[in-house]
Amino acid sequence: MMTLLQKLLHGLLQYQQQLLQSLLNVLAALLIFWLGRQLARTLSQIIAKVLQRQAIDHTIVGFVRVVIQGTIMLIAIIAALGALGIQTGSLLAVLGTAGLAVALALKDALGNLAAGLLLVIFRPFRVDEVIEVAGVTGMVEQVHLFSTVLKSADNKTLTIPNGTIVKSTITNYSRQPQRRIELLIGVAYNSNIDQVKQVLSDLIATDSRVLPDPGITVRLKELAPSSLDFTVRFWVQNSDYWPVYFDLLEAIKKQLDAHKIAIPFPQMEIHLQSTPATD
Repeated sequence: MMTLLQKLLHGLLQYQQQLLQSLLNVLAALLIFWLGRQLARTLSQIIAKVLQRQAIDHTIVGFVRVVIQGTIMLIAIIAALGALGIQTGSLLAVLGTAGLAVALALKDALGNLAAGLLLVIFRPFRVDEVIEVAGVTGMVEQVHLFSTVLKSADNKTLTIPNGTIVKSTITNYSRQPQRRIELLIGVAYNSNIDQVKQVLSDLIATDSRVLPDPGITVRLKELAPSSLDFTVRFWVQNSDYWPVYFDLLEAIKKQLDAHKIAIPFPQMEIHLQSTPATD
């Protein structure tokens, strides 16, 4: 009788221990899940605020936030299942296989997505900046997850895949506050070199939009087949680039005309030779 009672007590004690252990495992799993959820929410909010302060496109901010939350929650769920005693090795293998299949199927799209993240991190351009990339030029309107939208000078909408942008050379015309204008002016060979240099230098110096530093450069660049080619270089504020370019190009032509300095142009001479008539 005592032996049977002892066995019952021993069995009840073991059952209580197993029940307590299971309860502790459930509590640990719930705690891990709750901590993971809190971490995912807090970390994603912090990163989203940092990106918003950097004026990152809201679409990119939202995507990064969702990715961070999803990644942390997935890790928390797997850890919670492990705390319950569930073997997660097979689950990880299934997830890995599914992820590989999706990655192969969406290779180009994922490439553009990764390129978009690189553009967000390194920021070679921002919204409202004028860039040249992949053979086109325009002002950046939006940076999406998979593509970037530009507006051309003639108001065309240009959509370029982010993967193409990352692989191309990006020329940013708006990032620097100052730009250099370079003109090539050709004059006739009988022109006085010193006079041409003085006329061009004085004309450019009279424009208040031309920056005094680093100065104006007017030098004879080349003895071309039909002209003396002068390189004219000077600096302006970025916003003044095209107005100054067009204004001074027109003013240079008028000033050269006023000083009787000829600008050569292609000409063709035709010589007619008469042939004696034959009987």
